[in-house]
Amino acid sequence: MEWTIPSKDCGAAGVLLACSVVVLFSASPRAQPRFEAIGVDSIANGSGLQVMTVRDSVRNVCYTTFVMRPEEPPELPPTAIAQAATIRDHRLAELGAAFEKASVGQIPGLPGPNALAYQWEAEKALNTFALTVVDEAIDRLLNELRHSLAGPKLVVAGVETCPAR
Repeated sequence: MEWTIPSKDCGAAGVLLACSVVVLFSASPRAQPRFEAIGVDSIANGSGLQVMTVRDSVRNVCYTTFVMRPEEPPELPPTAIAQAATIRDHRLAELGAAFEKASVGQIPGLPGPNALAYQWEAEKALNTFALTVVDEAIDRLLNELRHSLAGPKLVVAGVETCPAR
């Protein structure tokens, strides 16, 4: 088989096509990760014990690990948010009624009630509720963090032969 060089009349498009074919069909090496989890199982009795098989591609060996994880933290009751929502709704209803009452006896041509004062009080009620929600979320995160730090942790590993890929 004989290869010929394209003539000058194919120009830059031919060179571009030839370069594209070379780049497209050239093999590009890809990095393989050293460790690969090939199996994860949980023990069904709810003890938090997991069995994980990890392949080490450099040493061509597998490790079976037994990991004890703490149970889920106890759920905190959401009473603070419900109570704060009730207080917020009551305060907003009071402000709305007070503004309506001040607006009803309005004489045309005279300035009405100061809407900014009512808006300010409404924003305070909304911000108080938002702070309560944030405090509750922080309490939940701290509870989970304390539980995860206090729980037992155990990792045991053993070497075994790897199954074929």
